[in-house]
Amino acid sequence: MHTIITPGRSRAVALLMLTLSTAACLDQDEGVCDGEDCVGVSQKAELTLPIVRPSIPFVRPGGPCPTITSISPTTGSPGDSVSITLSKLSPYSLRTRYDWVRFGGPSGANANFTIVSATELRATVPSNARTGTIALGCYVYLTGRTTAVRSSQTFYVQAIQTGTLSLQDNSQYTVLSFQLDGQSQPIGTIPPGGALNLPQQLSSGSHPYVIGIGPVTQGALYSFSGSVNIFAGQRSNLYVPRLTVNQALTEGRSSRDYDGSYVSSSGGHTVRFRFYGNSTAFDYYHDDSLITSGHTVEVSWPNDAASIIFSVATNVANTTTTYPHASFYQQIIDVNGQLRTVLLVARN
Repeated sequence: MHTIITPGRSRAVALLMLTLSTAACLDQDEGVCDGEDCVGVSQKAELTLPIVRPSIPFVRPGGPCPTITSISPTTGSPGDSVSITLSKLSPYSLRTRYDWVRFGGPSGANANFTIVSATELRATVPSNARTGTIALGCYVYLTGRTTAVRSSQTFYVQAIQTGTLSLQDNSQYTVLSFQLDGQSQPIGTIPPGGALNLPQQLSSGSHPYVIGIGPVTQGALYSFSGSVNIFAGQRSNLYVPRLTVNQALTEGRSSRDYDGSYVSSSGGHTVRFRFYGNSTAFDYYHDDSLITSGHTVEVSWPNDAASIIFSVATNVANTTTTYPHASFYQQIIDVNGQLRTVLLVARN
């Protein structure tokens, strides 16, 4: 019996050569058969039998999992984002998934990560990360095992540098709300002239904030937003500034017009005051012509009061405006040179 294996991609074919020989008689003296005394029969049969072997998929050199070709940056602090670049897989590679990313090798700290593309992951440095390689858990479905793929580069963990923050209220109103980094802070209330030291440590760098102020009985009437810089090992101060009359009249706008009108012997006339929010300046128009420019002067603005008394000129009476600042009465000099009181209404 002879077995010949022919090569194939997923199966081999065996050729079985079977030779059957029988002899009717044997000449003992000659040791051979002759045609008269012996009858010899020789037959050959060829059978082709398939031998099925399990299919073995093609796996690219290096295995089914990618390699980590680079990480960027190579230094950072907890909370920072790190880009992990992977090698490109062959289309014939085994099916895999990524189970985890760890800082400090396969036994390091687990990190949150997202798949950006087939060749990039983005991970967040965990709070308990330690300096070392970055490892990726690659699960292969065929084997049911997870392989740890390491970066060749070392990621160096830097300690977070922190500082503290003090909030000082220099405004006429009570600080009623304070958001830092988009999160509401439990500050209670800070009265005018008061201050509060935030108890928590803050990472060094810029932090956006929103502060709401107003009378305790009415809630927040105004808000301030911006960013405060925190420096490592230091206490930073954030001051809520005192409001100006123009900030109250414009209510956060860059400018705001208040329009009015009156009728004299010469007919109807229009009056307009335009206040500018980033200063104390205003422009005064009569019948759409610019007559004068000046500055508002705060006369009386008690803490937590909704009413403000101010002046636009020394030769006219003081003016009172009350929140919400939609209108107020103002003395003007009309076309006849006489003082006249006009109702001015906010235009926008």
